[in-house]
Amino acid sequence: MTDTVKLNVGGTIFQTTKSTLTKFDGFFRTMFETPVPITKDESEAIFVDRDPTHSRLILNFMRDGHVDLQKYLEDVKEIQKEAEYYLLNGLVELCNRIQSENEKPEEIKELKDDRDEINAILGLKKKLQRKEMAGVGLVSKFSINRDLVATLQILVSCSPR
Repeated sequence: MTDTVKLNVGGTIFQTTKSTLTKFDGFFRTMFETPVPITKDESEAIFVDRDPTHSRLILNFMRDGHVDLQKYLEDVKEIQKEAEYYLLNGLVELCNRIQSENEKPEEIKELKDDRDEINAILGLKKKLQRKEMAGVGLVSKFSINRDLVATLQILVSCSPR
C-alpha cells in the first residue's frame, strides 16, 4: 500500500504523502483520523475547495515545519488566511511574526496637551498587548509599568472634556 496522496486544491493537483498531511494537528489530520467524509474528485484525488495559489507553500510548511515568508511579504495575509483554514497554528504564528516585524511605523502626530500624550501612551499599551497576544511578546521587552498606566487612565477619566 502506498502512502502517496493526491490533492485537488481548487482544480490544481498536488501530490504528497499521508505522513506529511498528518504531521501537524489540523485539517488533514482530522480528515484522516476521524470519520469525517472525504470529498474526492473523479480521479479519486482528495478535493479541497480552496484557491490553490498558496497551496505549494502550505505543503512545504507541512513537510519542513518552516517556510521563508520574507519572499512573500505581499501575500502574508492571504497565506495566514489559508493557514487558519487548514488549522496550522505554527504557520499562523509565523505569519503574525512576519507581519509584526514588517509593520511600517505610524506617522507621528503632534501632541497638543497632556491629555493627547496620555491617550498616546494608552494607545501604545493596547498595541503592545495585541502584539503580545499574537505571540510576539513585545510587552515583556518594554516592561510597561502597570501602576503608571492605571494612574494615567484615572487622569484621563477625571480630566475635563
